[in-house]
Amino acid sequence: MNIKVQTISNTYYIYVYDVCFEDDECRDLIFVFNELLKQKRKDVEITFFAMDIVSSVVLELLDDISNNHNTKINTFSHHLFLYLVKIGINTNYIPKKRFLTALPQRNIKYLSLVGSADSTDKIVKIIKNLPYCDITVFIVQHFPKGEKNLLPNILANLTNFTVKEATNNETVRQKHIYIAPPNYHMYIKENTILLSNDEPIKFTKPSIDLFLSSLASCYQNLLISVILCGYRDDGVESIAKLLKSDSFVTQVLRLELDKGKAFRFEKEK
Repeated sequence: MNIKVQTISNTYYIYVYDVCFEDDECRDLIFVFNELLKQKRKDVEITFFAMDIVSSVVLELLDDISNNHNTKINTFSHHLFLYLVKIGINTNYIPKKRFLTALPQRNIKYLSLVGSADSTDKIVKIIKNLPYCDITVFIVQHFPKGEKNLLPNILANLTNFTVKEATNNETVRQKHIYIAPPNYHMYIKENTILLSNDEPIKFTKPSIDLFLSSLASCYQNLLISVILCGYRDDGVESIAKLLKSDSFVTQVLRLELDKGKAFRFEKEK
C-alpha cells in the first residue's frame, strides 16, 4: 500500500494514496496507526487522497488517534468526509482545486506535471489555477512523433509565469514553466536542464522515468510531482525513487490511469 510518513516542525504527517477496503489490504496503514498510538501526544495530520470508505479497524484507530493526539484529518473524497463527520470524527474536506493553492505554504519550490498527450486539458486547468509564486514548474508529456506541441503558446496566455520550451544546458529559474520538447528526453542535473536525443526508454521519448528520477536526486522534499496519466509502465520506477527521496507524489488529479495497476507500489521488504 502506498503510504508516506514524515515529520515536519514537530508535526507527524501521514499521506494515504491508495484505496483499501478490507483489513488485510489496509495492514500497512493499520501498522502505521498502531505505531502512532504508542507514542506520546503530538500534532498529527492525516490526508486521504483516494479513499472513499475505511475498514472497521482503520475507523477505530482513527477515532483513538483523534482522542489521543492533536489530530487534523483531511480528505479529497466528499463521500469519506460525510461518513467520518457523521460518526463524530472531525474531518476537513479539500476540493481538488485547493491542492494547488497549498503549494506556497508547503515550502515547495518545484512542481512537475507528467502525462500523455491526452493530459493537456488537465495541465491547462492546473496552470490556470496555480498561484503566482516562487516555484518552478516542469511539464513532460508523451507526444506522437512529429506532432507539434502547442502547449507553450496556450499556457503563456493563461499565467504570469514565464512559459518556454526547455533548451539544453539551461539553468533552472524560479517563476518559470519549462516544457519538454517533443521527441527529446529531458532530465535535471545540478539545477541545469539537459536534453538528450538517445533512443526511447520503455518505448517512450521523452521518458517520464528518466525525468522524475533526476528530480528525485536534485530536489527531494522541495518537490511535488503530479501524475496525470501515462503510457504503459513509464514512471513506475521513478515514483518509487521520489517517495524514497522524501518528495511529495500525488495522483489526486489522475483521471485516466488503469486503476492503479501500473502505478501501484508495495511496501519495501
